[in-house]
Amino acid sequence: MDKIIKRVKMELKIQKVEFHPIQLCCLIKNVLKKYGHTFDIKKGYVNIDGFGKPTCFTYFWLEDDNNTKLDPLRVDESDLDYFFTDTILSGVECIDNDEQAIIKETNDLWGKINSNQLIGGQHLAAHNTVLRKHPNKNLVKL
Repeated sequence: MDKIIKRVKMELKIQKVEFHPIQLCCLIKNVLKKYGHTFDIKKGYVNIDGFGKPTCFTYFWLEDDNNTKLDPLRVDESDLDYFFTDTILSGVECIDNDEQAIIKETNDLWGKINSNQLIGGQHLAAHNTVLRKHPNKNLVKL
């Protein structure tokens, strides 16, 4: 499935359209569905210890009924170890508390997660273009 995720991200890069992390997870969820994989978008925190102290920030990932987690947002060059949680753990600093504009946008989009309003405008065109390219016969056996 990693190849499918990389392919989708590359297709978006070619189109020069940037998706919010929630929208990217939604697109990848829809693409994976075309390959017979059903995932839900989860919202929680990614916990890292990359700055000398336990830190977390709001994060989104895909998870299926078997608790298989996929991370479509992962930066490939990052070698930091991390794990997902639904809540902020005690003793962990949440570093996105000061980003009110980003938090508002994220909350607005998260509120639309189960509606047709999540992806619109140029994002909808890019979303549909990517969806039309899948399933790809070279990726079906993954």
